[in-house]
Amino acid sequence: MTIRLASVAVILMALAAWATASGNDALAALRAQFGTAIEFKAAPRPEIRYCPDNTCEMFRAAQRASGGDLADFALLYLWGVSQYAYLESWQRTQAPAAVRGALQRRGRECSSTSEPLRLACTLRALARGAGIQPFFLRYDEGVVAEENADLEEQLGRLK
Repeated sequence: MTIRLASVAVILMALAAWATASGNDALAALRAQFGTAIEFKAAPRPEIRYCPDNTCEMFRAAQRASGGDLADFALLYLWGVSQYAYLESWQRTQAPAAVRGALQRRGRECSSTSEPLRLACTLRALARGAGIQPFFLRYDEGVVAEENADLEEQLGRLK
């Protein structure tokens, strides 16, 4: 019994280390902040949706991309770029720890001291490296309308 408990503890510690190392802490932060409005799908291509109502912001990555790449992108995009009114009070705060962590992990090549420029550079680098594309989704009478969101156009609105 003691050996089994020790084995379970080791496995849980390894899973916790994997989640942090792979960037899944960004997904956990998104879920903690937005609850059921966040949906993650791993296959056939990693996809995260933020759906507070009958509309969504969706982020889809290349099949080879990690869930951590996508989660960091979604977290940074929702915090710095998204125009959802639901996000305004959260966006006005100082960058949460998860956002700062994602910028630190992903923004190494982005040396700008300006937060909006560093955020834009980091989002571009993640989009290029992981093949991430943002989309707008709308559910209308059982039909899903998916519209490509031009990343450069969206970055032009950084706060």
